[in-house]
Amino acid sequence: MKFYRQEIEGCLNTKIGAEGLTQESFDASLAQTKAGLDWIRGAYEERRWPLLTLLEKRSDLESLQAIAELIQDQSETVLILGMGGSSLGGQTLQGLASPEDGKHPHMVFMENLDGHTFTQQLKTIDLGKTTIVAISKSGKTAETVMQLFAFIAAYQAAGMQEEISQRFLFITSPGSNPLRDLATELNIPILDHDPDLGGRYSVFSSVGLLPALIMGLDATALRTGAQSVLHDLLDNDHCEPARGAAIVTAMAEQEGRRTSVFMPYADRLGRLGPWYVQLAAESLGKDGKGLTPISARGPRDQHSALQLFLDGPNDKVFTVVSHKHPHDGPKIFNDLVSPEFAHLAGKTMGELVAAETYAMVTTLTHQHRPVRQFEVDAIDALSMGALMMHFMLETIIIGRLLGVNPFDQPAVEEGKQLAKKYLQEP
Repeated sequence: MKFYRQEIEGCLNTKIGAEGLTQESFDASLAQTKAGLDWIRGAYEERRWPLLTLLEKRSDLESLQAIAELIQDQSETVLILGMGGSSLGGQTLQGLASPEDGKHPHMVFMENLDGHTFTQQLKTIDLGKTTIVAISKSGKTAETVMQLFAFIAAYQAAGMQEEISQRFLFITSPGSNPLRDLATELNIPILDHDPDLGGRYSVFSSVGLLPALIMGLDATALRTGAQSVLHDLLDNDHCEPARGAAIVTAMAEQEGRRTSVFMPYADRLGRLGPWYVQLAAESLGKDGKGLTPISARGPRDQHSALQLFLDGPNDKVFTVVSHKHPHDGPKIFNDLVSPEFAHLAGKTMGELVAAETYAMVTTLTHQHRPVRQFEVDAIDALSMGALMMHFMLETIIIGRLLGVNPFDQPAVEEGKQLAKKYLQEP
């Protein structure tokens, strides 16, 4: 069963004219994805990539659920400390949560490092009703460790030293590392992070699913949605990740369109954009190759970036993600509407969003701007799991097409070392 639909016609010359790909060019690019598909299939058959094999697991979810329930029972606030993939996956899933139900703790992802923000956050929480989950695969992420030390110091200063082992949880790789050593010293519980699972591909592990379970989401459905995309890829050379990779790569390599604008039209899907930016940038930006991802959101950014998108450099590929049945929200009563807004009479907010989504896609095609559409019937755990798995698999296939390793990030290490050296200087 498919939980989303991908339409690529808006990238073909039959729809947008000479600026689009010919069917022949697309077919040739799709044929070239076969090497990437075989690479993924081989990894699955040999059980080499935890990204693929963990989708089948269910036994670990029972223990994660027990931990989540313990945290729910003892917490009004849950703080997730982590950078990049240690945070963005969970944030994306947070769009599915219903914080107004009052049944689950307030969850805050402290995804950046800013002394002022941290100080203000510390002032607003009750340490005795807060749980802190620190996530770092290496156990050496400086920003996360800095936040962690500051929180531990706050508990110590409040005379709550004995509560630290109950109020903290670490997710990190096995083996000796600073985070694990600290956990051992302070008797803080640890969940193992698979060392072969990169952060930006970790959303279906405890990194993303523990926060999801704390928020009351269905972790089994998330994996099931993701599994549906993987199973289609294993059996079908024309699967959706291959089609997406073919269109994006052909646009970049043949047409010079190396900027990828990712634009969901629903707040519940909004964090997919920043998550996609890290996935594409860190996986593909190597050896002078790659795509430049831009996160936008509709309809909001129709009032900011749309002029550039429609009338600026024609060097972009657009990905619009929408909900087929968004006719929700308040309905506007006829007697409140002036003649100027007669078209809103009797309509809901969701209907206006649907109209603006249609108008955006149509205007892009009229302006000869390539656009592909993703549509879901429901915004739920199944569709979110499927969408996130689609883009991970698509990115891996694009990496293979470009001849880069989609799993490493060698260029970022220099900055880490320079920052460390700067702090060590007198």
